[in-house]
Amino acid sequence: LSYDQDPLDLALIGVLGLGRTHSDFTLLGTARPVAAEIGYASGLVSLTAGLTVAEPLRIGAYGLLVSGDDGFGTLSLNQTHHGFVSLSPRLGYTRIFFNGGLATTLQSLSVTSVSPDGAGLLSGGLNVAYSPTEELRLFLTGAVMSALFPSPSTGAHLLGGELNGAVEYHFTPELSARGELAGFLPGRYYGDIKGGFQVMLGFSWAAGPGA
Repeated sequence: LSYDQDPLDLALIGVLGLGRTHSDFTLLGTARPVAAEIGYASGLVSLTAGLTVAEPLRIGAYGLLVSGDDGFGTLSLNQTHHGFVSLSPRLGYTRIFFNGGLATTLQSLSVTSVSPDGAGLLSGGLNVAYSPTEELRLFLTGAVMSALFPSPSTGAHLLGGELNGAVEYHFTPELSARGELAGFLPGRYYGDIKGGFQVMLGFSWAAGPGA
């Protein structure tokens, strides 16, 4: 659902996932057959809003709720699970957490993966866009994320906070450049993991009709 009437716009998104699977298998090391019924009932609700305060200044906000389980994404037989697995529809609220996230490997801790599967998510954030001139545009976004269920290793809910900044400059109607800086500070949910940073610089060329 959406509402767009200057100076305010609103958008509401809801996703509901329902399903059930039946499996017949044999336990490892035994000859005993096992039948399992695993159900899924998960949901996602997102609300975004934007307000043009004055012609060069626009502020916005978002709120997000994703269902979860306290099993940290593990599957139990003959049970309905509510974890929204693989929270990676690329929601785009922030650069790192919603388009990356934190992942751990035996070699290193890195900013590569999506947010935790199955634990649920509650998140909110603010963003500001300011255009002091026709050529220059400035963007700033801040957000906080928390799991609905605590981490089994730390007992904490707080996933962390993120701050994004961007500068965009249009040299001509066809040529523009954009620089971005993003930083994610992990919460206690992840344990002792250092923050991650991302820097991006790009150029864009949009050829006009007939070019």
